[in-house]
Amino acid sequence: MGIDIVDLLIQERKIKKENRNFFHNSADSWYKPDKKILFENIDMFDFKTPIQILQKYFKKSDGDYFRKLLKATDDYDLLPPIDIKNEYLEQIIFYYLQCRPNIKVIISQSDKIPKLKGIKVAGIKKIKLSNKACLGLLYQIYQDNDLKDLEDKLNGLEWDYDTNLNIMFYESDNNDNVDKTIILHDFNQVKRVAMIVLNKNSLSLLEKQDVKQIVKKHNCISMVFVNTYNKWLTSKFTPLDQIRFILQSGAVLFAYGLRNTRDIDLIVCPSAINKYQTKDFEKIMINDVKEKKTKYIFLDAWLKDLIWRDYFDEWAKQWTHSFGAESLCDSIFNPKYHFYFQGMKFMILDAEIERRKVRVTDKLNYLAMFDLYLIKERIYPTLSLPKIPRKCKMYRRYFDKKTKTIKKFKQTVCFSTKDLLDWIIRYIPRYGIENMSKEKLLDKIRIAYEF
Repeated sequence: MGIDIVDLLIQERKIKKENRNFFHNSADSWYKPDKKILFENIDMFDFKTPIQILQKYFKKSDGDYFRKLLKATDDYDLLPPIDIKNEYLEQIIFYYLQCRPNIKVIISQSDKIPKLKGIKVAGIKKIKLSNKACLGLLYQIYQDNDLKDLEDKLNGLEWDYDTNLNIMFYESDNNDNVDKTIILHDFNQVKRVAMIVLNKNSLSLLEKQDVKQIVKKHNCISMVFVNTYNKWLTSKFTPLDQIRFILQSGAVLFAYGLRNTRDIDLIVCPSAINKYQTKDFEKIMINDVKEKKTKYIFLDAWLKDLIWRDYFDEWAKQWTHSFGAESLCDSIFNPKYHFYFQGMKFMILDAEIERRKVRVTDKLNYLAMFDLYLIKERIYPTLSLPKIPRKCKMYRRYFDKKTKTIKKFKQTVCFSTKDLLDWIIRYIPRYGIENMSKEKLLDKIRIAYEF
């Protein structure tokens, strides 16, 4: 885009100068991590051992998910090639694939499955995607922000508009090339495909996501932050400990193409026994996320007992229960409550919807109000919006210089259409729709919320 974005962010005090060299300094490309295997020395078609290791490592902190997954390895016939037809089989294959450095994938139309010689197939997944979702799939496979190039690739495949696809994960000594199919040999590309096709929320994202919005200029800062987070996560933590991390808040809306994000919020599931595979795990979190003098300014995290506040316990319980999860850790490990985008794990959109409803009713938060409006407008037309209170009482916090303590006071906040319009004028560039009439937009919001 012709500018040094990191230098610009340093000027705006979004990035510390001493952290400059670590940042992903591009809004036009996605960070490509090094190839790292989840577990070494896993034999071909040994689907159970990876789950056994996961269950033992995350025991007592995973919301019981890996115990259930381990039980499923006994409940199902795991003779290859596995017909990947439910969530448990998806996850069993998903973790196995990450242990096989030479894993490959072939994506073809279901009625045009190529016959390859000398291949050893681990599993086959059948899915159906619209033309729009296929473009989103190619966007994550090739990580190409040139949508015209991706559309040309899609047209060259000559897939049907509503495409029944056959996804086959296999190993072979041959470098096969078949017309009208996608064959991937790169480990990280295969892993990204698995993150998508073996997770129903990731597949749902493809159908609802607006890729054209993601690549627009208003998202350039978001691209730097999200990719720098990916670089930080994959270079400083082992693949096993990376499973503990999930993105939330504005990053989720960015992944859907709804708006940009000006910071990165994440949740980390702690070790129940305070032991991590990553060397100096807690020291990294304190240095990079907690301590003001050394932290990455754009990065915020919740990690119980390390980066945590007392009131988070009750709040986290209420929030996770509102979208069906047992706990924050359950939402991180259980695929029902997360999706993947460009190799990173995100909280499901329903979780963000529930949190924003509370922000509207309890705090009269205009950003949450507009986020919900756009989610209803672009993704979930049947979404029930919360009733906007005429006023609400809330606590504000401030730092008392005399006592050097944080104090709070109660304040009454009243709803105002003028304040909402002022907010729209100020923040509308974050959504990439600044050409729309502000008054017309206000009328649409008024109709949606019935005020």
